[in-house]
Amino acid sequence: MKVTLEQGFAWSLLIGLLILVFFLSRPQKPRLVFYFHPGCGHCHEFLPVWKKFVTSSETSLSFMDLSLLKCTTENRSLWADKGIWSFPSIFLYTSSKKIEFEGPRTQEGLEHFISENLEQS
Repeated sequence: MKVTLEQGFAWSLLIGLLILVFFLSRPQKPRLVFYFHPGCGHCHEFLPVWKKFVTSSETSLSFMDLSLLKCTTENRSLWADKGIWSFPSIFLYTSSKKIEFEGPRTQEGLEHFISENLEQS
């Protein structure tokens, strides 16, 4: 059977998406996800804050996952199926809850959100 380049790429993309769906749908430890849309100006404004937060929190928050999901039409099922329709959106997923971040989009705001919500979980 001859596989074309397009078919090979489609299979690679499908396998990658399935792996991503598996890890996003089954959090083993708390996960904070920043849903980023490339066409969103507010997402681009918040991105440096997110990067600084992730870099400075690597050690203190090693017990949880910090993820950025670039939301595009190609991976729409990964974010639309989770009810994400406005950007930027940030959610904390625990084994029992999905909690939306609604605080100030600052490093301190993110830290407060995590400490306040993980104490309640």
